[in-house]
Amino acid sequence: MGEGPIARKGSAVIDDTASMLFQDGLVAPSRPGHRIDGYLLGYGHAYKSSLKAFYRLSGKQPILP
Repeated sequence: MGEGPIARKGSAVIDDTASMLFQDGLVAPSRPGHRIDGYLLGYGHAYKSSLKAFYRLSGKQPILP
């Protein structure tokens, strides 16, 4: 299924490096090697809290990534 906000080990890392950037108030394409952008969600086994934090970052999703 791929990466997502929940992991059995209690934390998940989501790599967001390839997504678009906000630069000077505009959306700009990502430049490989220019930056590293990641999120660490460490909620132990509080899966609902992990999902809520993920939705605060990304907005509601029709299907979990």
